[in-house]
Amino acid sequence: MHRGIKKLIGLLRLEFDDMEEDLRLMEEIALDRYKRAEITEYVLKENNALFESEIRGIQSMARLLDDPRWEGFDDEQIMLEQFDQAVRKYISDYLLPPAIHGLLSRKMTKVRQFVCE
Repeated sequence: MHRGIKKLIGLLRLEFDDMEEDLRLMEEIALDRYKRAEITEYVLKENNALFESEIRGIQSMARLLDDPRWEGFDDEQIMLEQFDQAVRKYISDYLLPPAIHGLLSRKMTKVRQFVCE
């Protein structure tokens, strides 16, 4: 595997983990807000269901990084474009929350700026 692609995949893995941690933090914040009576139990449960759905989606999508097709790339920019297309298709195929693409897209932009510039 091209060294730059290997580095890119490693950074994307870190970003996926970071997103999961952020969503777990959001769950904790929601629970604190519920305890302070700022939100209802219904809102807490709805939010947590969404957070869990997003976390599962991110975890399952992280497996896309294990796909052997990335080994054939030697251009990080092209690989990221193809990965973005794979992410969009995966979200659509598995009916994951559309917000996941927004989260991942932001992270991919961050990684692209770090690696490709």
